Amino acid sequence: MPSIAKCLDSLSELERKGWNNGAYYSSFEDFHMVLVLRALSAEVSSFMETRPDLYAGDKLPAIADKITSIVPTSSASSAFDRLEEEATGHSKGELSEEAHLFAKFTCTYKIEDFLKNEAGGNNTSTFPQNEVIQAALVFSDLSGFSKLCESYVEKYAGLPHAAQAQAMSQASEKLNVVVNSVFELQIKMVDEYDGDVVNFAGDAMFVLFRADTPQIAAQRAAACSLAMLAETQKRLKAMEEQGVDALDTQLFLHIGVGAGTVRCMTFGGQYDKAEFVVAGPALTQAKDCGELAKSGEAIISRAVLDMLMPLKPKSKRVGSERMNVDDLEADEFYVLQDLGQQPVLPKITKRQQAWMSLSQCDNSNGVVEEAMRRFVPHSISACVDSGQSPKEAEEYRRVTIMFIRLLDMECEPFQYSKAETVLLVQQCILEIYSILHRYEGTVSRFQIDDKGTVLKIVFGFPLMAHEDDPVRAVHAGIEIRKNLKKINVQSCVGIATGHTICGLVGNEVRMEYTAVGSAVILAARLMQNANCCILVNTDTRKASCGSVVFEKICSIKVKGRDSKVPVYRPVESEKRITKKLAPLRDMENILGRDKENEMLRNEIDEYLSAWELKRSQFV
Repeated sequence: MPSIAKCLDSLSELERKGWNNGAYYSSFEDFHMVLVLRALSAEVSSFMETRPDLYAGDKLPAIADKITSIVPTSSASSAFDRLEEEATGHSKGELSEEAHLFAKFTCTYKIEDFLKNEAGGNNTSTFPQNEVIQAALVFSDLSGFSKLCESYVEKYAGLPHAAQAQAMSQASEKLNVVVNSVFELQIKMVDEYDGDVVNFAGDAMFVLFRADTPQIAAQRAAACSLAMLAETQKRLKAMEEQGVDALDTQLFLHIGVGAGTVRCMTFGGQYDKAEFVVAGPALTQAKDCGELAKSGEAIISRAVLDMLMPLKPKSKRVGSERMNVDDLEADEFYVLQDLGQQPVLPKITKRQQAWMSLSQCDNSNGVVEEAMRRFVPHSISACVDSGQSPKEAEEYRRVTIMFIRLLDMECEPFQYSKAETVLLVQQCILEIYSILHRYEGTVSRFQIDDKGTVLKIVFGFPLMAHEDDPVRAVHAGIEIRKNLKKINVQSCVGIATGHTICGLVGNEVRMEYTAVGSAVILAARLMQNANCCILVNTDTRKASCGSVVFEKICSIKVKGRDSKVPVYRPVESEKRITKKLAPLRDMENILGRDKENEMLRNEIDEYLSAWELKRSQFV
């Protein structure tokens, strides 16, 4: 009993409100705990009525009252009644367990959009979608992550292949535990302050804050940023003291906050895929602030500072010596140190309301579930469709990463304020989808900033892996560049092959399936160095040299690595050497082992011949 009382005391005020109104449904485990506590409360009350002599003056009645006050009763919470029906299989037309899982991969903005369109009888499959709103944006980045990944590459470079793979696997798993712990904490804080994680970007995330007024949105974004910094520092320190964070370098969070116009766009729609992305002045402000912020700092724009004045903020202007970004003025950016007052928070956050609305949604036609499925990686949806847990797709594996930056014909970033730009990008996405569908690659990330429009593509995710994924990536890159040129779009491509951690990041409120590791960082660096061409690393060239002709480019210095990296460029012409690509699942042949197969056949033939000869001697 004391442990249960302690559990109840640990609930925050926001969580208590969530339990009482039936809106806090972040995971099936949370709901299951509510049901267990409800049953426990009834059982304790019933037992006390039958044997009151045993509990005279005891604390048990008070504990039972506390459980009853926290756990909603059937008559008090219709939302939990509906969830109980779903858990017991008695609901009709409501979302399935699979749909609730898909919702965790979808931002709140899009869930609300699906529900609104479904209620109004509108089509949810019209693309592109483009809406301009006034909101605040937070760019949160984990400093030291990239440096740590590259340090592992340098540290274990001289080991034998098997030992190197094992050491890298252990180091990557240790790093992933720490990073995911930070992500879980950040998402929890974002949910409490009514934010919406719209995009993950490796070790960073973009959070959208919407409210009745842009001022309220900016205030919640700033308060959330300070809370994330404080709680993350505590978490990392605690993990270090417990020996969990025994890393070779320290990790810190740094945050940028912007406010103003935000353009919310959705592209794709074909091949059961879609991409949601935000752009606009607020995003540019947040990215610029994030780049200026040092470890443990939250930097805000002037626009955000003006909106924070009712909360009596304590801030310090960024000095001119830190202005290393072009076209930025020092008086536009401020280090946010504290807030004299906290902003007003809603009783029910948008994420909680979205979950409750999903539980009430009539999904008998499957439209909402189908709409959310588009934002889930095919590896995860395939796991779910086959009855497996998404955890089954988590592993340390060899993949090929491709980063593509889309530019106009003058090699400049797109201007999304122009209506024709949105239609052009939609055309680009569909062209890329078409090629990736044939080569079986997956778009893992899509983001827009002042430096361009960038896509992260993975070849080799579970259930979509091939032995010749590096070959497929290079061929796909060549075809993508060729087809984009036909619609007057330039592109810069970076491709790297290596071992990464493929798995879930986030928590039960919001999550993403992605690949994290040094190969991902290297592919992004190669894209940044590519001047409207394709650059690949050594491992990709070695795996593809029998299928594509490469030109050796002098080794280049990439950010995060002490030594220079050898770089190669594939010849983009019809004369390149090609071979048939390996199928997704070859049940008859062992892919890419022709020489070994021949040796094995010869050994078997020699054995059989010797056996026949020996047997004939005894006949």
